[in-house]
Amino acid sequence: MKEIAVCTLSSKNFIAHARTMLKSAASQHDNCDYFHLLTDEIEGKFDKNVEPFKIIEAKELGIVNFTEMAFKYDIVEFNVALKPFLINYLFKKGYKKVLYFDADIMVYNKLELIIDLLNKHSIIITPHILSPIPKEGSFHSWERRFLKTGTYNLGFIAISNTSESEKFLDWWSRKCGDECYREEETGLFVDQKWVDLVPGFFKGVFILRHSGCNMGYWNLHERKLNGLIVNNVEPLLFFHFSGLDLENLDQISRYQKVHALNDAADLKEIFNNYKNSVLANGYEEAKHFTYKYGQYDNEVRIGLVARRLYLYACRKYPDPFSTNTGTYYDLLKRKKLLELDNIRPISKDQMQPQLKLLNKILKMLSRLIGINRYSNLMRYMRHAATIRHQKFLLEEGD
Repeated sequence: MKEIAVCTLSSKNFIAHARTMLKSAASQHDNCDYFHLLTDEIEGKFDKNVEPFKIIEAKELGIVNFTEMAFKYDIVEFNVALKPFLINYLFKKGYKKVLYFDADIMVYNKLELIIDLLNKHSIIITPHILSPIPKEGSFHSWERRFLKTGTYNLGFIAISNTSESEKFLDWWSRKCGDECYREEETGLFVDQKWVDLVPGFFKGVFILRHSGCNMGYWNLHERKLNGLIVNNVEPLLFFHFSGLDLENLDQISRYQKVHALNDAADLKEIFNNYKNSVLANGYEEAKHFTYKYGQYDNEVRIGLVARRLYLYACRKYPDPFSTNTGTYYDLLKRKKLLELDNIRPISKDQMQPQLKLLNKILKMLSRLIGINRYSNLMRYMRHAATIRHQKFLLEEGD
């Protein structure tokens, strides 16, 4: 056992990416142990004993409310909610330093800078951007976006095993266990938004302002590659391929429409190499693997409404994945709250007639009840529009 652990996590349909990430780090460092947390169950899809790293299944972490978390969170929320639990698990194994990377990251250089910083600091985080975005740029509104999604990108975090990091992980685990939702309307954005509070809450926090760390689509306005050198100054340590569709590299990320690979000559080589690496690590097979916690035991998909409302029913229905008589599934079925797979998503253009009608109704309502009451109603609707606040859908009676 070594003193340093490098880890990632993913569901099994993303294991090709996880293999790529861990192998890229291992190619730079042989003084670390490597771990993949499977936020899923293997279900015979691959042999964990032949992987060049240790695989931990999520249920092995010993989380008290594991089933509740696996059900109430969607696949993205559940994945990132397990981050602090994984790091704490590795500390309990005896590791002195843990470096966490998202599975869609690739390491390109040695990480001594980060490892050495952990000798002095308990927690290392990286900001999304290192400078203000020019107002004249087509992406100037992204600063406002970071106010919603978080100042720091939690695709990476490094932690040393100290009393202060123990306090941090205890706090972060509780937040991720209870409120790791993608709900920008309520000020929540999974595990990431909580970390905005960390520099103020805990000692020993180091904000790593290195342009070669966590380079991704969100900071391309301020970073350019020359080979593996960023802005002709700092080496590229790791690139975050967040939201990349391997079958549409030109898009760079499905989360943005500003940049295109065809216009970014500096990125083409690493993007093509990354695609080839993920393909070589089993992408074509893995992409068809189903997510264990994405369906009930009768293979019906679990919808978002069912997940969000489970908060109010978890004590009465401790096994939400069961579809037997008298289960949570049975309750949803009676309440007509089961979401169907055969309903096609509606585009904004298709919704225009309904939206125009809704606007007319709202206008009439404002005149009917008066603008003051209408304003109060809109405040309530902002609260009620969050599905997690709609407990009344489960209640008996009209």
